[in-house]
Amino acid sequence: TFDKINKLVGEEIKRDTIKSILASLQIKVKSVTESGLGLAIPSYRVDVKREVDVIEEILRVYGYDNVKSGQKLNASIAATSKFEDHKLEQRIGDQLDAQGFFEIMTNSLSSPEFLKLTDDFQEESSVKMLNPLSGDLSVMRQSMLFTGLEALSYNINRKKQNLKFFEFGATYSKEKGSQKEQKHLALYLTGTRHEDSWSLSTKKNDFFFLKTIINNILDRLGVNSNGIEPVEDDIFSEGLALKSKKKDLVRFGIVNTSILKKFDIKQE
Repeated sequence: TFDKINKLVGEEIKRDTIKSILASLQIKVKSVTESGLGLAIPSYRVDVKREVDVIEEILRVYGYDNVKSGQKLNASIAATSKFEDHKLEQRIGDQLDAQGFFEIMTNSLSSPEFLKLTDDFQEESSVKMLNPLSGDLSVMRQSMLFTGLEALSYNINRKKQNLKFFEFGATYSKEKGSQKEQKHLALYLTGTRHEDSWSLSTKKNDFFFLKTIINNILDRLGVNSNGIEPVEDDIFSEGLALKSKKKDLVRFGIVNTSILKKFDIKQE
């Protein structure tokens, strides 16, 4: 319709000019009314399917520079929050980087065999790939832990025993017929805090050092936990959960040796 053309362009284009442009584009005008045009689009123009596509073609030939700028400009400003994901990740990432952590990015696809290492995750809750590349990459991960342990094992086996990693990622599960995705920050520590040096006595990456790191992150974000409980599961030999309104904010601890053995990790 002519009204739609003029509205989108921002000014009135003469009807004869519109017809001339369409003819140059080999778009056939089959009918003309007071309100608009009936058009036949060439079959090879697979990109022109809607009215707005036609108007875009008209404006492209007419020339964007030929459209006069008005005296008034309107703009929509998106509302932003300090708690947007990328802002939180940048803030936390900068802090962890300053404390000697390296960011990793592991595969969201995982092996169903990892689910057998703990009773916390059930096979029927797995989001399975319809056409997996291999049996080791046939389900979406239900936990960040196992792909992180793979990264630790890879580095330890290449003589890097002192590691501090962090990862922003997601876990996936099925609940009541629907798929659920949850975002996480995972931290992994093993070995000592620093490499051995004649001038620096190093300390072990232990449970209490990890707790300090976690509290520093929460303080930086202005998030307060109002409860702490021991974690009783088969993932941690010793663990704690920091809670807010009865929900877990953080779960952390020392990974069970029975799980570490599966990844050929012999250190805590």
